Amino acid sequence: MSDRQTKKGRWSLTPAPPGRRENRGGSVNATKLAILITFLKICVKGNIHYCEPYPDTTIELIEKYHNITIKRRWFFQAMRDIEDAGLMRRRRRWKHGENLEIKSLSSLWWFTIRGAKYLKCKSIQGAQDLLKSLLTWARRGDDRAPSFRDLVAADPPADQETALRRIRDLIHDIG
Repeated sequence: MSDRQTKKGRWSLTPAPPGRRENRGGSVNATKLAILITFLKICVKGNIHYCEPYPDTTIELIEKYHNITIKRRWFFQAMRDIEDAGLMRRRRRWKHGENLEIKSLSSLWWFTIRGAKYLKCKSIQGAQDLLKSLLTWARRGDDRAPSFRDLVAADPPADQETALRRIRDLIHDIG
């Protein structure tokens, strides 16, 4: 499966991996692009290759800098579409509170190499630096998130036979 641009300049998304629902829009619309740019600016300003913004803060930044008003539900839907497209990945986080309660923290988000290349092809300022930062991080071999496997968006198997063969190979290697 490969990425391609449509005639209108929108990015055509690949089908969702097995077990995930299909993307509805099939392209990156203005809201999703605004989310990607906002996350990129957070990463560039912090001089890091990942970010952990709160959803409400991100929605406020999108409204302030992109003049796009969205609600929390659409933000989470857009983030799911971005993640399904392989442009960004996340690690969910939580902490244990008092009385055995579990509190949810904001997710740790990072761009994949595909996402950085997408922003670079849109000529977004800072995307080239992000791509260099991601490649440098991947070469370091650090065990912390994101790992090299997290930076490279995996394409789903083309057919059922390929998926079954991969599972058999995995089981054979284990024992």
